[in-house]
Amino acid sequence: MVAGLALRELWISFRLLAVIGSLLAAGVAIMLVRLVDPIAAPLPWLAAGVAVAAAFVAGLSAWSFSAERRRGAAAWLVGRSVPRGSVLFGWLLALAAPLVAGLVLVAAFGWLLQGAGSPAAYAAAAGAVLADLFVALATGLLLGTVLAPAPAALVAVLLLAALAAAGGVGIAAGMPLPGDGLRLLAELPARQQPLSDALSAAGTSILVAAVLLGVARLAVERSEL
Repeated sequence: MVAGLALRELWISFRLLAVIGSLLAAGVAIMLVRLVDPIAAPLPWLAAGVAVAAAFVAGLSAWSFSAERRRGAAAWLVGRSVPRGSVLFGWLLALAAPLVAGLVLVAAFGWLLQGAGSPAAYAAAAGAVLADLFVALATGLLLGTVLAPAPAALVAVLLLAALAAAGGVGIAAGMPLPGDGLRLLAELPARQQPLSDALSAAGTSILVAAVLLGVARLAVERSEL
């Protein structure tokens, strides 16, 4: 029920389309790059575009859940015997739906542009990227439980931007961190063991997302609704 209400709220406020659109924008970006430079490798550009979308999703999820608390909608649900944790995970499901849909579409587009390589390796890399996006989503929800909408969104975007920069410039080289799925996607043609790398990256991101959601679950019990 909570997920349905949250999806309706996302739909009527166009935020659902914004989540999907932020990911599809990555596909549009690589198409423009290929028009300018037909021999440009599409996967690094696709990974960069999805990294930007991840920061946007983190900010949007932080803003959305914090606003839900501030306007009293979450308190209204809790007052009708809906557990606080159910409110949090309802919003998680509602935001995850367009996230998955958007990634499937842009990953398919990226595969068509790449046009080579192992389909299994590409699918595994896409799965690792999805796990990275869930870290972004979990980060936003955690910040949305403790901060006002604008600060929550700003901090979420800055955190995801810092994480993407750390991976992009090699600060985190050799360390399993959330965001490795995006780096794997960018470097996929050169990877010797893409499947095992994808499993490692996905596992790390799933673990981090689970920890963040666990902390958010504890925080929402003590936050003001």
